[in-house]
Amino acid sequence: MTRQWVFRLLTASALGIYFTIIGSSLYFAPGYLAEKLVIAETERRAGLWQVRVLSLLEEAEHNEVPHQHDDHDKTHRTETSAGGYGFNFTHLDNHSQEAIKHFVQASDAYRVSLFNREGKSFWSTGSEMVDDISNESFYQTKLKRGKSVQKLAQRKTSEIEGYDAEHVGEVYANEDIRTVSRIYIPVMQGSQLKGIVEAYRDITDQISIYKTRLLIAGAIISLTLTFTVCSALLYSYQYRKRTRILADVQREKEQAALRKELRRNREVRLLSQLSEWMQASKSMDELFEIASSILHKLLPDAAGSIYVYSNSRDVLEGMTSWNGGKHQAEMLPDECWGLRRGRVYIHGRDEIDFACSHDHHSHDEIYVCIPIVAHGDTIGLLHLGLGTPSQDEKLLDQSIKLAQTCAEQLSLAIANVRLRDELRNQSIRDPLTGLFNRRHFFDTCRNQIGRSRRRSQTFSIASFDVDHFKLFNDNHGHDAGDIVLRAVGECLLEEFDGNDIAFRIGGEEFTILLDNVIQEEAFDRIEKLRKKIEDIVLHYGDKTLPNVTISAGVAMFPSDGDMPQELMKAADQALYRAKSAGRNQVMLVNAPTDAESDIDWQAESSEDDRNIDDTKDSADIKDLQEALVKATG
Repeated sequence: MTRQWVFRLLTASALGIYFTIIGSSLYFAPGYLAEKLVIAETERRAGLWQVRVLSLLEEAEHNEVPHQHDDHDKTHRTETSAGGYGFNFTHLDNHSQEAIKHFVQASDAYRVSLFNREGKSFWSTGSEMVDDISNESFYQTKLKRGKSVQKLAQRKTSEIEGYDAEHVGEVYANEDIRTVSRIYIPVMQGSQLKGIVEAYRDITDQISIYKTRLLIAGAIISLTLTFTVCSALLYSYQYRKRTRILADVQREKEQAALRKELRRNREVRLLSQLSEWMQASKSMDELFEIASSILHKLLPDAAGSIYVYSNSRDVLEGMTSWNGGKHQAEMLPDECWGLRRGRVYIHGRDEIDFACSHDHHSHDEIYVCIPIVAHGDTIGLLHLGLGTPSQDEKLLDQSIKLAQTCAEQLSLAIANVRLRDELRNQSIRDPLTGLFNRRHFFDTCRNQIGRSRRRSQTFSIASFDVDHFKLFNDNHGHDAGDIVLRAVGECLLEEFDGNDIAFRIGGEEFTILLDNVIQEEAFDRIEKLRKKIEDIVLHYGDKTLPNVTISAGVAMFPSDGDMPQELMKAADQALYRAKSAGRNQVMLVNAPTDAESDIDWQAESSEDDRNIDDTKDSADIKDLQEALVKATG
């Protein structure tokens, strides 16, 4: 803005100087130039007057001299015709005087005087006559060298001989002062001055005419020049304005391109972070927490929500929302036109469209439903509210395209987390019963010990076996044994959840971790489980299987051990004591039995014996247990 004002100030100053020069020129120049032009014209006329005066003198001389003159007279006339004959005399005859007077009356000179070569006047048409100019400086410096001399003087009208107001013109009739040109024209013969012709001319009218013409011409030229200058300034202004507009447009384009590039770089960076963080997530909850946090920044103008198909694939579960978006707890696939049509659905842009039942936005707003597809299967839905249709179409398309990219990232992340969950489940769960396995038990037990120490809490570990499980396998087959194990597993899943977790350690052996309980509470809960399992009725084919009973041992942290192996060892000791006491009962670690003195259960409950399965080791232990029962019976 400062540069513009400086330029405007300079332009105004230049225009002021320009108009000052033009005004001064129109005021002073016409008079000066008119005077110079009239002087030049007078000099030109003076030359004609000289020739005319000399020719008149020659004609007059011829008329006076008889035709019978001798050769000397012819030579003398020849000299006169050459210019200078009449100046050999100090006076003119009457005929010559009359001829010159008639010439003066016919010309615009009002007086003519003649001087000899010495600069002395010998005749004049006027009453006043300058006798001698030999003492004037111009006589020596110019006239004797053949140069004419012209001088201007201001005279009153009364001093001008032959002044006639009617002749001069009514415009100047009342003027008192007039400009008179006095010119001396040398008559040369070779390089010698022969005489001088002096002429007086009133040039007031010519100066006024020339001045008027010059003034008009100057005004026209000034107007033309002013128009040219103004046109140039206007063009310059328009050019600068157009250049400035083009520069602003170009700058805006560059800034828009820069903003677009920065936005694209930001989007690429956020997409990379979205992918990186989602790939590192451990669970679906963590994944959607990360997704909503980053999508809030990646799509700041969109109110979004994410739905994922349930395992049964009959409904979609609302997982997360951001920027004021709302999601239902569940929605049917048929409620969304995007899912029904199997492609991206944009509502609010076409003349014909239909609102989705699950959408809570105004029907006048634009929203988009993007199916989340992974490996060819639709696994969820990304729903975005994009505001009113007055938004820039280009920005809207960019937002939709970016949302589609986000949906692709989400699909891969959801598929990967599900795959990891499935693989992890396979690695920590028993496929027959659905319970956690031995490996997961030790990991969970270590975590539980650390948590209980920090909180100064106790927890319990209960270990139990299915009584006479080998008989089920021998009498009814392994399929019947699997039915028993699945039934026990279902009972455990129903009875224990949350922080209380059940595990299948191997074969018919199970372990239960009870969080933040005391010994009596742990005993009561395991006793309740024993009764519930005993009440199970199982059928195999058309047969009803015998009732299932369990024997259980309960150990407490930290009184019975502060390491997983120690707690398992203590619980197993209690388990074997329950078996030795007749099975189908729960035994605490510190509860004695009558058979405890006959058998050393310490060796049988070592950690190596915990790796038994449904094969030979398990059968040997069962045989041993049956023998002990008979011995104590």
